[in-house]
Amino acid sequence: VLFDLFLNIKSNKAKFDIKEVIKEKEQVKRVISTRKENGASYAMYNANKLLYPQNPYNMSLIGDLNSVENLKRKDIKNWYKKYFVKDQLTYVFVGDITEKKIRKLLSKEKYTKKLLLSKSLDKQILKRDKSKIISLNKEQASIAIKYLGPKVDSRDFYVMKVISSLLSGMGSRLFDVLREQESLVYTTYAYLE
Repeated sequence: VLFDLFLNIKSNKAKFDIKEVIKEKEQVKRVISTRKENGASYAMYNANKLLYPQNPYNMSLIGDLNSVENLKRKDIKNWYKKYFVKDQLTYVFVGDITEKKIRKLLSKEKYTKKLLLSKSLDKQILKRDKSKIISLNKEQASIAIKYLGPKVDSRDFYVMKVISSLLSGMGSRLFDVLREQESLVYTTYAYLE
């Protein structure tokens, strides 16, 4: 259903009405401006910048204030004309989907390019311990600890899923010790990404 919606959007000529462009830019700038208000989210954002120094994972999906402010309607239209064309699009499917299902979806587009599997991250870059402290002049601190987890096809993946469940949410072991027993945190969670 979503892929059909995508094909429908792709087939139409986008107009990029100036009022809509301005409205969207203002909305994105508001989100960027309030990024520091959510300490946990800001900690994860900075952890990604530190953990992935030369990888797109270190970048914000919505940009920064300067990049959004300098974006013009003509830039968007030119990008759309140059890249949003059938022969140059890259389709990315993420999640529980088979190659057979992907091929069926792409057959609607008469897509003939070779399917590529994603490449692994450069693990040498990620092996070094890194830390960073950012002061936001708040009465609250957020700490993000990240490390590489197992691949989805690894036996360890399901072990980590169980461990993640044991450490997540109210009533979890982390929450029980750090909040209920020691009164050190307001909230704590773990997740497998």
